[in-house]
Amino acid sequence: MILKKLGLGTVQFGLKYGVSNPTEQKTPANEVSKILEIAAENQIQVLDTAHDYGESESVLGTTLPQNHPFKIITKISKLSGGFKKIPQTFLESLTRLKQPFVEGLLVHHAKDLIGEKSKQVYEALLLLKEKKLVKKIGVSVYEASEIESILDQYPIDLIQVPLNIFDQRLLKSGHLDEFKKRDIEVHVRSMFLQGLLLVEVESLPACFNSRKANFKKFHMFLAEQGISPLQACLQFVLQLPQVDIALCGVNDSKQLLEICKVAENPKLRPENFLELAIDDPMVLNPSNWKFEV
Repeated sequence: MILKKLGLGTVQFGLKYGVSNPTEQKTPANEVSKILEIAAENQIQVLDTAHDYGESESVLGTTLPQNHPFKIITKISKLSGGFKKIPQTFLESLTRLKQPFVEGLLVHHAKDLIGEKSKQVYEALLLLKEKKLVKKIGVSVYEASEIESILDQYPIDLIQVPLNIFDQRLLKSGHLDEFKKRDIEVHVRSMFLQGLLLVEVESLPACFNSRKANFKKFHMFLAEQGISPLQACLQFVLQLPQVDIALCGVNDSKQLLEICKVAENPKLRPENFLELAIDDPMVLNPSNWKFEV
């Protein structure tokens, strides 16, 4: 049953992505087919993509069989061209995906649902829902302040938020509970913190040298409990009752097989991980990571 809470992030299908991606390239199309087969066999239902994920939508469109079992969530780009382009860009996504409709459409940049044109943005999404091209509409957020502004104005169906062992801010603030009170479906991303939580301390990028104490504490905890970083990340998020879907991205089919195997056998409860939470935006927000070139 717990595997049904897993969703598959597809950014790797269209872009090189993640600290722990050793190949430094996007996932080849033949490997995408294997990944999707394994996902279907393991009752994974949600595929998460976006207009901004390179060729991800197109890869899914050419790889998915006609009668696939997946619910597809996609996202619209930052609205630099204005809200009037939403129908056009969404229909372009449907064309790339080769789908008659999608399960969900999210505003990728939350500020587009907060600014002075936010009402028109929401109405454009609502119209797509009324036309039955989208079942659920919502937003992808990064900060609690964005959440408050949006919930005060718009009755969204779906929200995507960051959550992992280090980043427990929305759990501790009560926002996850608030989502459930409002009957908002919760999709969690960054479960592995873009792969950072799966990397050995010695292999961390240099920009985290001053923050190694947090990672050493995490790995000491894992050693004491006799679990792997992958087990810990999955066990924490998947067992939270407020989480409907926990998105994981993979570079190849072997990684997905391992995730499915590990996810089925939880050894610790979410409360066992509470002391590992940190509140350091230099670690929690990938936009603050500064890699040497």
